[in-house]
Amino acid sequence: MSTIESVTSITLLANADLSASQYHFVKVGAGTYPLSVAAAGESAIGVLMNKPGEATGAAGESAQVAILGCPKVKLGGTIAVGDNLAADADGAAIVATTPAFVVAKALQAGTDGQVVRVLLMSQFTIPA
Repeated sequence: MSTIESVTSITLLANADLSASQYHFVKVGAGTYPLSVAAAGESAIGVLMNKPGEATGAAGESAQVAILGCPKVKLGGTIAVGDNLAADADGAAIVATTPAFVVAKALQAGTDGQVVRVLLMSQFTIPA
């Protein structure tokens, strides 16, 4: 079972209904509602902690984003403790391969669909 330890978070406005993206990696873009789900290998600012859009199904709801610490993350594949993690096409955590931005380090092992604790890290790129 995963737990949330200390995290630092910020609030941004979601660009869409992100209620299905809780615990996924997210990124910031331009516009009035800048927060969206990170795509495969993209740089991410953190992990979405709530479910913006759940009530209305619309953009513009407040999104809580963990930017520092040990949040929960949903997995998009099998990982082991210590793996460097990147976003998959849906913003879920997978083992980082080339090229990709490494966003976090796995603190727990898990398989596709599970939610585990990670350590958000200063990002670096695995070159091609």
